[in-house]
Amino acid sequence: LTAYYFDLTLPAILKKDSVMLLDIKLDFFVMPDKKTYFLLDEDELEDAISKNLFSQKEIDCCRRTADFIRKCIETDNFDAIFKDFERSSPEEWERYSMFM
Repeated sequence: LTAYYFDLTLPAILKKDSVMLLDIKLDFFVMPDKKTYFLLDEDELEDAISKNLFSQKEIDCCRRTADFIRKCIETDNFDAIFKDFERSSPEEWERYSMFM
C-alpha cells in the first residue's frame, strides 16, 4: 500500500455505458500510517469558487466532507471515513437534473 487517495466528488450517476460525477477539486492523500495526510488542490477549489463553478450547496458539502475526513484522521478514527460518511444521491443535486 502506497497511500490512500480521496477525491471529493458529488455522488456518481451510473449508466449502462458510463459513469458521471462532479469532481469538487479537493483531494486527500493519506499515508499508510493513516495519520499523515496532505490536502491537495485547495488552490484549484478556490479558483473554481471564484469563477462560480460550484453552487453554495456543493461548496458547503465539500467543506463538511473535508472537515469530516480531517477529523477522522486527526482523532485516530480512520476507518470511520468508510462507514460514517455523509450520504446523498444524484437526485438531490440540481446540477444532475438534466441527466436524470
